[in-house]
This record gives sequence, structure tokens and C-alpha cells, in this order.
Amino acid sequence: MPDYVIDGKSYSFANDIGQEKAEEIIARGQANASGGSDTYEGFFTEAGEGVASGLLGIVEGITTLPTLAVDLIAGTNSTEIVEQAFDQFKEDNGIDPEGLAGTVTEAIVQYGIPGIGAASVAGRLGRVARIASGKSKIGVKSVGLKDARQLGQKYGNTVKGRTSALSKSQRAGVAAQQITGALLADAIVATDGTQTLGDFFESGPTETVDTVGLEGRDKAFQKILNKLRVGVEGGVATGILPPVLGTSLTAISKVAAARPLESIASGALGKATTLDIASGFTIPAIKKTFDVTGKALTDAKEKIYKDPTNLSTLDQIVGRGAAMLTYGGFLDPIVARAKALVNPEIEGATKRATQRMKEIDKEIKKTLKTEKYRTLPDIQKKKIVDNFMDVLDGVDVDTLTELPEGLKILYSSAKRDIDNLSNKILNTAAFKALPKEAAVTGQMTQSKFKKELLKNMSSGGYLRRLYRIFNDKDYVLKADDKSVIIDKLKSGEGTNYGHVKGILKDTAFEIDDTQMASLMSGTSFLTERQAKAYVDKYLTINKERGGRHSGAVDRIFKVRLDTSLLSKRKVDSEVQRLILGEVKDPREAYVATIAELSNFIASDKMLDTFRQSADASILSTLAKNAENVTNNVTNAQGEVLKEGQVFFKMDDEILKIIKNNPDMLENGYARGLDEAGENIRITDPNDINSVSQLDDRLIGDAIEKWQGNNPGFEILGRTSQTAGNRATNPLASSVNSVFGSMFGYAVPKAMYNNMSSKVWADSDAFPMMLRYLYQPMMSLKGVSQYTKTILSPITQVRNVTSAAMFALANGNFGKGSSLGTSVNVVLKDIIDRELKLGNKTFDQMKLDNETLSFLTEMQERGVIGSSAQLREIQDNLRKGLGYDRQGEAAYGAKLAEGGDEVSDARGNPNFKATERSKLKQFMKTPFNAFENLYRGGDDIWKIYNYTFEMNKFRNARRKMHNAEIKKVKQGSLYKSLEGNNQAQLKLIGDATRLADEDFGKHIAPGENIQIKDMEERFKQFAADNVRNLVPNYELVPEAITGLRGLPFGDFIAFPAEILRTGFNIMDVSMKELSSNSSAIREIGARRMMGAVTSFGLLGTGLQEFGKSMTGTSSEEMDAYNRLAAPYQRNSQFIPLGKNKDGNPEVMDFSHTNPYAMLAKPLHTMLRNLREGSKLDKGGVENTTNAMFEALAEFVAPFAGVSMIYEAAIDIAPRQSGIGRGGETVSGAKVYKDADAPGKKLEKSIIHLLDTIMPNMVPLRVPTGADLGLSDFSFTPVKSPEISRFVRGTFMEQGSIEPTTGREYTSGGELFRAFTGLNTQVIDRKKVLGFKSQEFKSDRSSAASLFNDVFYLESPSRDTFIEGYARADNARFKIFKKLKLVVDDIRKLGLEDTEIRQIMKAKGVGRDEINSVLNDIYRSFRPNKDKRKEAVRKGIDYPFSEIQDLIDLRDFLPLSAQKPIQEAEDKKDPLDLSSLRIQAPKSNATSNVASQSTTIPTAPVLPQASLDQVIFPSAATRNVADFLGSNLDNRAKNMDIARRTA
Repeated sequence: MPDYVIDGKSYSFANDIGQEKAEEIIARGQANASGGSDTYEGFFTEAGEGVASGLLGIVEGITTLPTLAVDLIAGTNSTEIVEQAFDQFKEDNGIDPEGLAGTVTEAIVQYGIPGIGAASVAGRLGRVARIASGKSKIGVKSVGLKDARQLGQKYGNTVKGRTSALSKSQRAGVAAQQITGALLADAIVATDGTQTLGDFFESGPTETVDTVGLEGRDKAFQKILNKLRVGVEGGVATGILPPVLGTSLTAISKVAAARPLESIASGALGKATTLDIASGFTIPAIKKTFDVTGKALTDAKEKIYKDPTNLSTLDQIVGRGAAMLTYGGFLDPIVARAKALVNPEIEGATKRATQRMKEIDKEIKKTLKTEKYRTLPDIQKKKIVDNFMDVLDGVDVDTLTELPEGLKILYSSAKRDIDNLSNKILNTAAFKALPKEAAVTGQMTQSKFKKELLKNMSSGGYLRRLYRIFNDKDYVLKADDKSVIIDKLKSGEGTNYGHVKGILKDTAFEIDDTQMASLMSGTSFLTERQAKAYVDKYLTINKERGGRHSGAVDRIFKVRLDTSLLSKRKVDSEVQRLILGEVKDPREAYVATIAELSNFIASDKMLDTFRQSADASILSTLAKNAENVTNNVTNAQGEVLKEGQVFFKMDDEILKIIKNNPDMLENGYARGLDEAGENIRITDPNDINSVSQLDDRLIGDAIEKWQGNNPGFEILGRTSQTAGNRATNPLASSVNSVFGSMFGYAVPKAMYNNMSSKVWADSDAFPMMLRYLYQPMMSLKGVSQYTKTILSPITQVRNVTSAAMFALANGNFGKGSSLGTSVNVVLKDIIDRELKLGNKTFDQMKLDNETLSFLTEMQERGVIGSSAQLREIQDNLRKGLGYDRQGEAAYGAKLAEGGDEVSDARGNPNFKATERSKLKQFMKTPFNAFENLYRGGDDIWKIYNYTFEMNKFRNARRKMHNAEIKKVKQGSLYKSLEGNNQAQLKLIGDATRLADEDFGKHIAPGENIQIKDMEERFKQFAADNVRNLVPNYELVPEAITGLRGLPFGDFIAFPAEILRTGFNIMDVSMKELSSNSSAIREIGARRMMGAVTSFGLLGTGLQEFGKSMTGTSSEEMDAYNRLAAPYQRNSQFIPLGKNKDGNPEVMDFSHTNPYAMLAKPLHTMLRNLREGSKLDKGGVENTTNAMFEALAEFVAPFAGVSMIYEAAIDIAPRQSGIGRGGETVSGAKVYKDADAPGKKLEKSIIHLLDTIMPNMVPLRVPTGADLGLSDFSFTPVKSPEISRFVRGTFMEQGSIEPTTGREYTSGGELFRAFTGLNTQVIDRKKVLGFKSQEFKSDRSSAASLFNDVFYLESPSRDTFIEGYARADNARFKIFKKLKLVVDDIRKLGLEDTEIRQIMKAKGVGRDEINSVLNDIYRSFRPNKDKRKEAVRKGIDYPFSEIQDLIDLRDFLPLSAQKPIQEAEDKKDPLDLSSLRIQAPKSNATSNVASQSTTIPTAPVLPQASLDQVIFPSAATRNVADFLGSNLDNRAKNMDIARRTA
């Protein structure tokens, strides 16, 4: 065994590792033991100091330039004075960056930012100069900087044969300018003492010269040269590294996507890419698994609705489970996509309307500030706003002579927006489904509908109007208002007598024809009683209308037409409007009308897509069945194989049934039109061509007959379940049915349920009770989520930074998109105003029309506005557990704002249609700006990814063009046409078209895309990629949205989306890798590499880098995990160093990386296997535990208790069965048992309130805090504290956090605030204290397993033995667990004396402390008094057997023992020469090798047990070594030995 002498001490090692390695190991161990650097102040503090030092370095470098010139000329040493001043300033302010965080940050700030900035500016100025001088190929005369960038983006790829508009010489010039700019910038900011690569290698032209000992000119000259040396390295790095890295990445992608065996092999082997081969063909195998699994799940879903009568339990579970876990459910993917785009399309239109409304508001404010209007009374000013309503109502804007011209234009534009959308209704499928000619009188036709539409448009009939009565259930007409209305009725002012007559019909106050004539002639008026009766009845009718449901009985279709929109009529009577409580708000009316119309159009588009899919399915099934008949395809019974239809057109089916059953006409009525257009009865079923010719009885009978033969279908709009009492109405059609063009189609019930939501009726007592009781708790869950995310500045920043991983996972990094452009677009959307300083605009953040159009397009395509976390919070705050009857009535009668929720009724004056995704309507909070920021952080990266996807596939298309053109040019035909340019150009054109066909197959499989449609289809493809590969709330599966209402998980939608998009990324990348186009394969290779990096390699790489930089071992990393908080037990930590107290500081990368949950189960399993071996668990037990913990980690985001419920469990009493009795999951005390009831209540309330307190509030509430309110002392023992940010930033340096003893610095807190990064310090002493308390509790629980036996009526000897075995087994595991904790604490440098003191202070006994520290287990000793009591009661207590069990484990080691291994070449099984005999250890060894410490290489066996192992007998069967290594079974084996002795 080799020994090494280090610092005068001898150390023994098991292997010959060499002197240098031994010194490194000992040095590292001593550093760990000593507790780290005294000057290291934590990651954030050091990083903050790095930023400050870097900025000071820039100033110092610039400041020393003139002083160096003076020194060089005059021979003075003024530079030294400047440098000393900066050094003194840093020292006085504690700016001394250390460690990885400090030094790297300092270098980036001081050199990276100036160098890159200078290179960028140099290159940009060069491009502007060329464009301005006319030298650019773009050929413009003079442009500004912004225009130059836009032109470059627009025309950069237009020059034939080049990827840029610049020639090679021009590109070389740009590179030279960038290198020169970076060189000068780095040289200017360089300070004395900067290390270069030349210094590192101690040679080379950039090695700096030490100026110590030099003076005057010599010193100045060398310092200037040193600056230039630093600048040279910076310039070279800036100019060379980016293109080298870019070229390397491109080369790697090409090599990875290449098919090296294509020329020598065929089939799958020939198509294998380098990446496939490098993976050992794992990638093709995974792709095959994905394909097979996907097909199996699709088949399982189809079986649910294609063959519902022959389903096994497994079929039901797999099929319905697959549907619930995919956002489309049972729908065809094309229909599912259309359904998911309904909301985005509405939001896009609403965004335009909102922006238009902002412009109008701005113009109104501008007008009111002019001299003409400033002095007018308020009523005159209000008239300007009222004119807007007049224009929307159909008043000609030219008649409003007092209205300013600017407002006329804007008001007209707003009216035109509504008219344009109204005209689009004429292009909807619902309209086109109407017959052109009526089959019976009263039937709606296209011409009749168009006439009514145009009439409504001209009169403002489609304008959304606000009436209080339709939403306020407590709406009451005030006495004064009622008196005014009655006076108007009595005078005839604003009264519609026809309407009054209709309302008073069949009442005691009915208006007869004589009175009606006099009323119309103005010779008489309504009586007082008639006026009152009219008002009262009209009020009653409309209140009932607000509560009347829309027809559906059990369920509500999720995407449905708002048919009330088409039947709306303008209320012309002023009296009617007053009774209903009209609220005139033109802003709301305009935006809400746009939302209603766009909702109708978007819903119609989706329903029409559904119809087309259904029609295609019907035709396909009929064609297949016809082919089977023709080809005589039969089943096992010899019958012609017939595939069942999935959809049916019920109009066709009803007519078919009537024609096949003509006798049905005897019980019903069928009609037609004669030549004069009058209705006549039809008796011949062959004369019936439309269902509208049948009466409701015939329709009902036919449907009933059909349903009897076809169970498992729901007929949309033709059953009482879907249309109520209108189900059999002959005149029902697509424009008056909520199902639009899907009206009258029979769909599988499974699919219908998938497309609808359950309505809870008042008779559903238990569900309704749950709804009303749980709704407030669910809202509270949403509030806690909202305050801890949306209102948390750190989370806001992290939302932006962590989303970068979505780009990385898709390989979207490098050239291809501009993050700055994405940020600029989103900021314009959020800020939408000029940023001014004084009277000067320093940044233009106004949302221009171009940006608005782009954002609207992104919204309509579903790219932006779909943050999974924000939308889940909003749903928790706004939605219940499903629709109740009242909600269904509101939904059916009024607009479903955004298409996915029960909205307030159209008459609600407080509902803002512009705020579909804001909480203002329900929380009344001023926090909309925070929501916009959170959504914006999500949108930045989605826009970035969309642009990148567009550009990389556009480049792929260009490469495919070039590849095909190259093939043509190398062909003999092209060469034979030399001189015939026209013919050659045709060949090239054909090659381009062929490439486009191949490209189209990738972006739209199964479609034949025309060239004119390529760009639109291309945008759709890029948008779909972002929606499918980046988390999107619109695509969250039904099962996940259902879990939203449960108390589990804080953000269920987001991890579900990570799983969906993670698998999608792998699936898409593998499909791209299998493409025949090398350009597409390169994209796939890059996406695959990005995914693997994001999912696993990045975290592992950063962790290994951190370990290397901080000297942290793998054993220490495992210790960090075991000692961390329970929720971080399986996190991937990046070590950052140790603070001045010697406690490790780590960054939880799992918290930063959204894809961590994909790799976390694997990390969890491996870590648990390592831990299990330390706890001496058996192989099966160890593996099983590891697998279960990995599974638990995987489901934790979905099954973990949410924040608010976790807090409720903390404070609930243990007697409740679910509570922890005032203790958190980590063991911290919320309240103590000794606290008075009032104090317990006070602390509990504070604990709950802390979960809903916004993180932006500058307070920290420690666990167990109070305010001294319950005892009226107003003197808390542990009070809320100032937050760490305020303490570190605004309080004086050295301010200590009272409950933790931590100190924060301004630099560290600012760095944390601007990066969103967070670190944890593992406080060894506190952790050991918690673990000691946990040990005490577990130890008592273990003892109770045996003590409980004494309370049995008459326990047997075997019961006592079994009870003891269980108790000692549990106790042994508990001691081993504590021993592992102590070993971990030792690894982290805590001395045994400190460990002993902490454990003793927490109440751990001396013997137990000695047992753990000395690695010796002392068996459980039953209580003597209990044994005596048992004997006194005559209980047969097994003294000897229990003593044998005590002896069994007594003095066994607690740490895991390595098994004895036999030598491979061992001849004699009893040859013990390879064993080294030593006595059992009594003292644990430190993690640091100490003097004369030995590390054995041979197995060790205690002397006393050798003979017992070799010569076992009845007398020695109870020896632990013979009884086996599984400690849990030793007691049972011993009992068997005793019984069979």
C-alpha cells in the first residue's frame, strides 16, 4: 500500500496515484474541513461585485489612457496614482470579486461588452456607409441606420450565388472593421494586471511584461504595449470565434445529417445518418417505437367510437386515456387544430379593436385640450363621445357637423371594422349551408338572410348593447326612474305602441283596436295603470329571459355559434332602453361587437372544418365498403366486410327512413309548395326533398327510429339533449343552431362528450354542493399562484430567461432570428407610448401599424398569448368545476367571450371584452401591467422561435432548390442544350418546382400546395411548429385541465406541456432526420442535438464544470442532495463554492431549466441507487425503492399539494387525520403545542396569508411568525422581517436577517433581481438540527412498534418476538439514516465536536450520539418497567429470545459493509490467505485522510466470526454474518435456527 509524505505527515492510499494527485486530494479535503474562504461572500454578492469591478475597470482603463500619454511624454508616474485611487475605492467599498461568479462576471463586463459592442457598431456603420454611398448591391441612395437594417433583412439573400448582398471583399472588410473595433475597445478598457493567453502559456506575442521596477516612460510604454496585447486577443476572439463556432456548428449538423453508407448499402442501412450510427441505431429504434406507439394509441381511440359495443376494459382504459391525454381527444388532428385556433383568432381581432380604441381615446383627449373645447361645459364634451355611439348606431358621420375631422375619420374606421366583419358572415359555412330557394314558406334562405344582414348593418343592429337587467339578478328599477318612464309612456314620448300592445295582450289592461287607433293618431294616451302594467310585465319578461337556458340539457358545446347575434334587433324605443337599464359605453360596445362577430366567424370556421372532416369520413367509408363488395372482401363468417360509419348526415338519414317507411306519413304531415307558392300536403315520400317539409312529429319519429338502430351517437341540434324543444323544428338550420354547419350531423357520443362540458343542474345535489363549497378554495388557489408568480419580480425575470431553453431545445440558436427584434416588438405592445425624458423622446415605443399587424397575425396563428402558467392561473380564478344551469343560460344566450368560458351576459356594464385574459373583471386589481409583462416574457421567445423556424426552413428550401438545379446542370440534357437559354431555363424552372414539391411534402404532408399558396402554408407550418414544440395553454389535454380544479399541483398545465412538447421535439427531429433532403436532415440533426443538450447534457455539463471549478467531489454532490430541502432532494445542483461559514452554496438548475422534469426521474433513480448502497439495502429493495422514487418525482408536479393547501395542512391539527399539527413538511414549527389557542390561531392565519402575499411586497414572513395580536401585547416574539432585496439594497451594509443570520449585499441582490437566478446555502448546522429532531421522532415511533404489544389483551411469545423484530428493524434503519446524515455533514467539513454539540442540543441521547459517531449500532432495549409489569400480569414474556435478538445486532456497524469477494483464481475454498484480519473499528474515520490512515484493498472480516462462518453449527447459527447480509431478515432466520436447533 503506497504511502505519501505531505507537509511532514504520512498518508496511505489504496492505489499508486502519484505524489501530485495525493497532494491535491489532501489539500482539497483540508480546504473542505476548514470551511472555505473567509472572503468569499456568496454567488450573488461575488457576481454583483464582478459587475461593479468590471464597470470600474472600464472607467479605469479609459481614464488611464491620457495619463499614460502624459507619463510617456513627461516621464511621470501619474497613472500609478489613478490606479491606486481605483484600488482604494474598491477596497473601501468591499469590491473584491472572487470565485467563478466574480471573476467570470468581471471579465464579461469589462471586456466582453465593450468588445462586442464596438464590433457591432463598426460593422453596422460600415454597412450604412456602403448603402449611403451607393456601393451596395441593394442600390438605394441614402438610408438611415434603421432602414439599412430593414433593407438588409429584406434583400440580404437576393444576390445570385451569394448568401449575402455583400461581395467577398466587402465581407472581409466588415470582418476587419469588427476586429479593429473590438481590438481598440478592449485595449482602451484594459487595466494593469490583466492576464492574457500568452501569460497563461508563458510565451507568445501577447505575453504581457511585468512593470514592477519600471518607472516613468519605460513603465508607461510597457503598459501601453500590454493594453495593445490584451486588445489583440480581444479583437481576434471577437472576429474569429463567432464565425469559427458558427461554421463548426454548421459542419457538425451536416456531418450528423449525412448518410455515409448511402452509396454502399440499401434500405434502412443506406438511409442511416451519422447520428443514427453514432447512437448505435438507438434513434431509429426510438422513432420506430414512437411510430408504433402513436399508431396503437390512435387505433385505441378510434375503437372507442368505431366499435363501442365490443370494448374490453383494457380497450376502454387505453382508448379513453389516450383521448384525455391529447389536446384533440377523439377529434381528427385537423379539426383539433382548428378548435385550438378559435380563441387566438378572436384575440387577434380584439387586439386590433383595442388598438383602434386607444387611437380614438388619444384623439378625443387631444381634441378636448384644444382652445375650442377646453372651456366647454362637460355635457358638451360628453357629446363628442356620444357621437361615437351615434356613428356605430348607423348615423351618417357627415351629418355630425360639430365633430372634428380627425374623430370623423376614426369613428368611420371603427364602423367600417364592424361592417367588414359583418360582411364576412356572408362567406361563412353557416350561411352557405342555407338553401338558395325555400322548400316551404317561412324557411330561411340565403337571399333572405343577406337582406336581414344588410339591414342590421345599416341600423347598427349588430352593435353590442349593455343592459343591466341581463346580468344583475338584483336589478330593480328605482322609483324615480320608474316615475320618469311612466310619464314618458303617458305622454307618448319615446314609446313604441305596437310593442306596448303586444306586452299587455291577454292582461286586464289589454289595448283594443279602438284605443290603438287613437294612440297612433295622438288623440289619446296610455292610462297610468296601463303604463305601470307595461313596465312591470316587461321587466318580468326580461328577467326571466336572463335565466332561460339555451336548449341544451346536459352538456354545452365548447365551440358554438352565438346565434343570438343573427337575431339581434336594435331596440328603437327609448322607453324600452330605460326599462332595461341601458348603459351607453361606445368603447365597450365597439370592442365587444368586434369580439362577438369574430367569435362567430372563428367558431364557424372550426365547425366547417369539422363538417369537411365528417363528409370526407362518410365518403371514405362508403367508398371502402363499395370496394369490399366489388372485390368480395369477406370476414371469417363469409360476410362482406363492412366498415361502420363514424358520422351521418341526419337530413339524408331522416329522408331515407321516411321513404323506406311511407306509412309514417299517416301519423305526420309533410308539405310542399304549389305553383302559386302556397303550402300543400305531400303524401308521396318520393316528393319530399328536404327535412323542412316535414312536421316536428315526423322528424321526431324518424330520429327515434334511427337512434334505436344506431346507439352511441349524438345528433347535433336534432335531439333534446343538444337543442331542447327546438330539436324537431323543421325550420331549424345552420344559422339558428349553435352547431353551425355541423347542425344535423350524428357524431359518436365519445366525440360529442369530448367537444362539450357537463352542466350541473340544481337536482344534482352533491356535485352542486361540492361546486359551491369548493369554488372559493379553488379561487384561493389561483390567488396564491398569482401572487407568487405574476406579482413576483424574480419570477417575472426567470420567466424570460428560462424560456431561452425552448429555443435551445429546438436548435434555434445562432443566426436565424433576432432576440432584440422580438423584445422590441413585445415591448411596443406592452408600453405603446413614447418614452420621454423632459420634453425629449429618448425611445419610440409606440405600437405602429406594421408591428400591430405582425402581433395580430401571431395572435391569430396561435403563436403568442398562450402562456401555460398565466392562463392556468386565470382559469383557476375564473372557472368553476363545470357549468351550472345559470352559467349555461348565460353561455347559451350571450357571447362566450374568447370562446372558452361562461361570460357575463351581454348587458353587464362592468364586463370588459377587451380584457379576456386579464383578471380585472374578477379580482378588481390594478395588476394588469404585471400580467402583460409575464405574457410578454413568454411571447418574446415564441416570436423568436417563429422567426427562426421560418428562416431555417426558408434556407432549407433554397438549399433544396440549389441541389436540384445542380443535378440538372450536371446532367447531359442540360449540357446538350448549351446556347439554348430558354430551354435551359425551363429545366431549371422544372427543377425548382420539383424541389418545391419535395419541400411541400415536408411542411404539408398529403397536400398538393400551389406555388401561390406556398408562403401562407409556410407561415402556418412555422406557427404550428411553435405551437407544438413550445408550451401552449390552448393545447393542454382535457385530463390536465380537469386536474386544475383539484388541490394537487400548483401549475399542472406547464409540466404537462413540457412532456408534450418534449416528446414532440424528439418526434419531429427524428422525422426530419429520416427525410430524403439533406437540408431537412440538417435541421433535424440540429434540433436533436439541441434537445439532448437541453434535456440532459447542459445541466450535467454545468454541474461538472462547477465541480471542477470548486473542487467538489461526486460524493459531496450526493451529500448536498440528501441534506437539501425535501422538494430539492432530487434536484440537479451546480456547486458555486462555500461561504465564509463554510456552508456550500449551490444553484438549483432544475428550477431554472423547464425541461429538468424529463431527466429528473433518471437522476433520481441513479442517486437513490447510490444512497441505497450506503444504507446497505438489498439489491431488489434498493432497485424497487429507486424506481418508485423516480416515478414519484415524475408525477410530483401533478400529484403534489398546491401552496395554499400545503399551508392549510401545516396548520391543521393532527387529530384531523390530514394535518401536521403546526409543522411544515421540512419540520419548521408554525406553532407549538404549548402556545395558547389564540396564539395558535394568530400564527396559523399569518402562515396562510403568507402564501397569498405577493412576492413583490418587501417583507419576509418566517415560519412561526406572530404580531402579538392575540394577547394584545403587540410585542411579537418572531415578527415579519424586511425582505432580502430591501435589506441588501437599501439598508446599511452588515444588516443581518434576524431569523437566519444571513447577510445580503446590494450588488448580489441587484444581480439576482436582473438575472432571475437564485442560489441556496446548505446550512450544515441547521440541517443537522432538523435531522436530529426527525431522528428523535422516528426513534420513538420505532419503539412504539414493540411497546404496543404490551397493550394487547394476552400477547403470545411469538407476538413479542415479531414486535421486537419489527421495532429493531425500524430502529436500525433510522440509525443508519442518521449515520448517513452525519457522514454527509462530516464530508462538508463539520467537526465531530460541533456535531455532538448540535445533536445534544436537540435532545439526542449521549449513547445514541456515540453510536452514530463511532459507527456502532446498539440494539433496542425494551423498557424494564414494562417488562416487570408484563410479568406481574402473568404474561409469558420471552426474555431469552428477546435477549438473543438484542445480541443479534448489538455492535454491528451502521455504515454499509462491502461484501466479501473471493479471488478469481482461488483453488481452496477455505484458503484465508487473501483475507486480512482486523478488529472491528470503534471510531469513524474522517472524510479527509489523516496521518497513518490506511485505505484497504483486500476484504476485511472480523476475527471472531471466521470459525463461525467456516464451521456453522446449531450453536453458531445466530451469528449475524451467517444469517445473511439482509438485516431485515436476520431476526426471522435466527428464529428459524432456534426452532430447528
